[in-house]
Amino acid sequence: MRIEKTKSAVKNITFGFLNKILFMIFPFIIKTIIIYKLGVEYLGLNSLFSSVLNILNFAEIGFGTALVFSMYKPLAEDDKETICALLGLYKKIYRIVGIIVVSAGLAVMPFLKFFIKSGLPADINLYALYLVYLFNNVCGYFFFAYKSSLLSIHQRNDVLSNISSIVNIGMYLFQIASLYLFKNYYVYIIFTPISTIVNNIVIGIVTKKMYPEYTCTGEVSAETKAEIKKKVFGLMCHKVGSVVQSSIDNIAISAFFGLAILGVYNNYIYIQSAVQSFVTLIFQCLTPGIGNVIFKDSKEDNYRLYLRLFFMNACLIIFCSSCLLSLYQPFMKIWDKVNSPLSFNIVILIVVLFYVNNIRSTAGMYREALGTWDKDKLRPLFVTLFNLVGTIISAYYGWFEGVILSTILSYALVSMYWEIVVLYNVYFNISKKEYIFNFFLYTIIGAVVCLITYFVTGLIPEAGVKMFAVKALVCFAVTVVTLILLLCWKKEFRYWTNKFKNILSKRKKKDVKQTQENS
Repeated sequence: MRIEKTKSAVKNITFGFLNKILFMIFPFIIKTIIIYKLGVEYLGLNSLFSSVLNILNFAEIGFGTALVFSMYKPLAEDDKETICALLGLYKKIYRIVGIIVVSAGLAVMPFLKFFIKSGLPADINLYALYLVYLFNNVCGYFFFAYKSSLLSIHQRNDVLSNISSIVNIGMYLFQIASLYLFKNYYVYIIFTPISTIVNNIVIGIVTKKMYPEYTCTGEVSAETKAEIKKKVFGLMCHKVGSVVQSSIDNIAISAFFGLAILGVYNNYIYIQSAVQSFVTLIFQCLTPGIGNVIFKDSKEDNYRLYLRLFFMNACLIIFCSSCLLSLYQPFMKIWDKVNSPLSFNIVILIVVLFYVNNIRSTAGMYREALGTWDKDKLRPLFVTLFNLVGTIISAYYGWFEGVILSTILSYALVSMYWEIVVLYNVYFNISKKEYIFNFFLYTIIGAVVCLITYFVTGLIPEAGVKMFAVKALVCFAVTVVTLILLLCWKKEFRYWTNKFKNILSKRKKKDVKQTQENS
């Protein structure tokens, strides 16, 4: 079965974007209400619990990703029997993982007080609230979460997005109402696990209707199990690395600086994450298509596609970085008038972290599609160790910027180069010189674009929402124009330009044909 890559990817990206917009607007409204009605400490508490539970979730150790990868080949060969067996294995593993996460979560409870230096709200029972978060974290393992793999391998993430959007809109509306009516964090947070359960039940019903031929029957062969175990071991290292890197900063800030500072910092990270989610969405939707073409097309064709995707990703990341640098502080001053904004030095580091983390997306997408987690399994451990030591030392000595800087350096000095070495040596089997040249070229161009845009937008005074809108429009325009001027000579630029023109041309012909038929 060959999936229509472009059509599926466009559909997934379109519905995914609508989903992400909803997930950006409603949490923004909720965060604003919490800041003004309850206090920024509650946001810090939410970030702390999320970080702690992310670490506990490493118990999943990548079984889901490994199993989805294992489904690509049987799907391409239309081997329904193997997919059914893998789905049954997926279900069993998720139940076991759920039990492990519950046990680990309960074991952590006595140590929660050590993760908070100051700022715990007086009306909050730390342990009762934590149990609500823990329940939300594990309930998905027992309510059809494994069935989402069927939608993923068939590139129907648009269905997942639609279900998630509908369920979460209901949750957000109830949460907003509860904050206004009761001003009680317990009433607000209880709707989160309810929505998780409803979301997974709906996924179970929809997948049963869309793919009735796939049921949890049969046994996975010994060879497939051995391959999955091999992938899982590599993924386990990646999982440990990713959860520690994404969570250790929040835990360290809470433990050494307090919940209030963590809440303000995570308002910045929230904006960054909202932007990043759109970029990530594109590559999540493309990954199954890449997994499909790897089995169908030559390495030469895949390498050309890789360079084109790397170029597209670099343009997106440079554009986002430029806008973040120029608009962060003006936006935060309008949004949160209760708390002081972070220093501009920290803003620069947050933007650099965004760039360094996301410029790696293309390599990560190919790693996921190729399933080469076992080939660089030691990389995340070295990255984590580097980051962990730097974060703890910086936090202990009260150097807030050092907490962020240690994460940046761990990505820049260890992770990026190691990822490329593995990808080029294991799959492409060609020199890395072209990639290294492009990486430094895009980084230098990105820095130039950011500086020019920041200088131009700095000429516009900060005077309320209207002037911010003007600043944002100028920022977008200057960034796009500068990027085009600096990158128009690249062959990848010409490729995407021609691709876009062809899409517009086909759509125009389709509209003309439809008009003629109607007349």
